[in-house]
Amino acid sequence: MLFLVFHSIKAVPGLIFIGSLMVPFSLLIMFFEINVFKNLSVFQTTLVFLIGGIASLVMTMVLYTIIPTGDGVGLQSALAIGFVEETAKMLIIFYFINRFKLNYIFNGLLIGAAVGAGFAVFETAGYTGEYGLITVFIRSWQALGTHTIWSAIIGAAIVIAKERHVPIKSVNLRDMKFLRFYVLAVLLHAAWDWNFPGNWLEMFDLQQILLIVVGWIAIFVLINAGLREVRTLQGQHIESTYLL
Repeated sequence: MLFLVFHSIKAVPGLIFIGSLMVPFSLLIMFFEINVFKNLSVFQTTLVFLIGGIASLVMTMVLYTIIPTGDGVGLQSALAIGFVEETAKMLIIFYFINRFKLNYIFNGLLIGAAVGAGFAVFETAGYTGEYGLITVFIRSWQALGTHTIWSAIIGAAIVIAKERHVPIKSVNLRDMKFLRFYVLAVLLHAAWDWNFPGNWLEMFDLQQILLIVVGWIAIFVLINAGLREVRTLQGQHIESTYLL
């Protein structure tokens, strides 16, 4: 209203800030609440969100100088961009999972979501400054199914693949438990960027909606795996208590 009704230019920075932040940060809060172990504080989560988001962008720029990605429209170019950005975020997620010595699927979902949300906020703010305010309205609703959940998928995959209570360097990147989710995140990202031949998927944003649904199916699968992990740990605790 400040901008559209009262034409206040002073509202523009706030519009960009809130528009970029609202959906990714809301998703981050959801993953924070889902983490039933409560072994990451609000401060630590915010640290990963801010520092991890910036660090993943820097890592992305480094990889872009090494790997050519083209125009981002064709399939090959979209795959290259998906690989570069998801790999950059994965490296930062690796660091924070190792830094905080995390071992549970819900932890991986939270760290991944924090890095992805930070990445999404800074990227959206940058694109809005470059292409205008319409960008923030479009990317706000699209953030329901982009960087935050893609990175959450990778974070959970890292924890699933690593041995419990062992540093992250023990993760075998060829482990199928990790690869299938990592490749899924890369493919979701690539499919999002790909300019699909024909225009039927552009009607009513069908391409984006379908990819959001697929991404959330993967998230629900991982949440279910996290719940099974919690039940297993509860059973082990009850059994050990009984034996004592």
